[in-house]
Amino acid sequence: IATPSGQVVADSEATLDFIAKELAPSLRPVGSDEEKRATEFRNLVNNKLRPVGKRVVLGGERIENLHTILKDMEKLITGPLLQGDQFCIADASAFPMMHRLQSEFGILADHPKLDKWYRACSALEGVKTTIVKSWWWWW
Repeated sequence: IATPSGQVVADSEATLDFIAKELAPSLRPVGSDEEKRATEFRNLVNNKLRPVGKRVVLGGERIENLHTILKDMEKLITGPLLQGDQFCIADASAFPMMHRLQSEFGILADHPKLDKWYRACSALEGVKTTIVKSWWWWW
């Protein structure tokens, strides 16, 4: 994204932060508890789920190692989305990797809250348009 001041924002998480701050404030968590939960969810996604998930996809790690992370993520969901009915920046951050892992491995069968979260996100028109059909190039 090129900002009005000419700054280029390229990192996915920085792009989400910019969009939520400047273009779509409704994506920002409302209240300190929600902000804390969203930050924790994003940290789990970016610092644990993505690296472990990538190694699982490439065959360098056992899929069972994902389930501990998914259990931690599931504890944070108030349902059906992370913060109830309102799609937020943390949902947007998590969905691409969750979609890939669910599409390739069906990992959500043992995680009913995450499965419900995944289905709720997938049903949103704005999310549907972002779903990637081929993974050969994506990380």
